Formats: sequence, structure tokens, C-alpha cells
Amino acid sequence: MAVITFFTIAAIVLLALSIIGTLVVMRRTAAGKEKDELSGPVRRHPYALNPVIWMYIAAGVAFLAIILIVWFGGR
Repeated sequence: MAVITFFTIAAIVLLALSIIGTLVVMRRTAAGKEKDELSGPVRRHPYALNPVIWMYIAAGVAFLAIILIVWFGGR
């Protein structure tokens, strides 16, 4: 049961950090502190260098791990 709690807390923390990070960038962009220009590496790899996408992937892996742990633990 402790493993499930750990993964649940980790997933919630990751999702919260991704939401906070997104809100910070949105506020900076709206205030004019962030430029809308993309750097070279981001232009070449727009999905690989997007932290929001990485947070969704990490949360998906965490939830999948929880499901597998519960599924195999019940047998």
C-alpha cells in the first residue's frame, strides 16, 4: 500500500509542477517578459523539448505503474 501512496503523491506533485510552470510562462508571456521567438534547438525538436509534454508522459507512466502494481498485487 505504501508504494501506491508514493506513486500517487509523486504523480500529483508532477502534475502540480507542470501546471505551475505553465502558468508562470503564461504570465511572463502576457507581461511581455518572455519573447515568443523559439531558439534553434526548440525549433528543430518542438515536442522533445516541451516540458508540459514530458510531465504528461511522466504522469502517464506513474499511473500505469500504479495500475500494474494493483493488478499484480491482487493475484
